[in-house]
Amino acid sequence: MLGDHDRDIIYKLIEKAKPTPTKLMGEDVLNIADTAIYTELNILEQKLKSTDSRYEPVSREEYKERGGK
Repeated sequence: MLGDHDRDIIYKLIEKAKPTPTKLMGEDVLNIADTAIYTELNILEQKLKSTDSRYEPVSREEYKERGGK
């Protein structure tokens, strides 16, 4: 099982690996290949977060108590 430190490293690597959009007529766009890579990295990140205790869902009441709106 991955520890918090290991997960943090993986999250940072995923974020660095995500392609950055380019500007085309003032709009941010990704080409097809970059979109596929971005999607796969997001899926991987969500799978990691689903097993990470730091990202457990909380009730709306608890969220508001923590300062959420």
